[in-house]
Amino acid sequence: IANNKSSISNLIASESYPISNKNISNKKILIAEDMDDNIELLKIILGDKGVSLLFARHGLDAINLCKANDDIDLILMDIQMPVLNGLEATSQIKQFKPDIPIIAMTAFAMAEEKAKCLERGCDDYISKPFTKSDLITVISKHL
Repeated sequence: IANNKSSISNLIASESYPISNKNISNKKILIAEDMDDNIELLKIILGDKGVSLLFARHGLDAINLCKANDDIDLILMDIQMPVLNGLEATSQIKQFKPDIPIIAMTAFAMAEEKAKCLERGCDDYISKPFTKSDLITVISKHL
C-alpha cells in the first residue's frame, strides 16, 4: 500500500473537477469497508477535511460501532463485505438510527443495484471507482 499511496495521491491531486465548498469538518464518518486499498484511498480523500473517521471491516462491526457511538454523522457502507453484507447492515442500523445518512459504495453501477440499495434503506449511492469530488459532493449533500 505504501508504494501505491503516492500514486493514488497523485491521481487524486490531478483531478480537475470542482469540489463542494460545504464544510464537513468536525463530522464523524463511519467507513464500513473490508478492502485495505479502498480504506487507504478514503483516508487520503477525507484526511484533509477535518473529519473524524471510524472503520468497520464488515457489517456486524458497523452495527456495533453505531450502537457504541451516538455521534456518528454519516456512514459510507460498502455493499460486498464478509460476515454481514452492507445491505443487511444498513437495514439493521436504520431500525435503531433511522435518520443517519448511509451512502452505499459498490462496484456494481447498474440501475437495479442502485434501486436495491435505496430500497434497503441507503440514502444515496456511489459507484466505485469514484472521484474525490464525487465522494465529497455526495457526503456534503447529506451533512
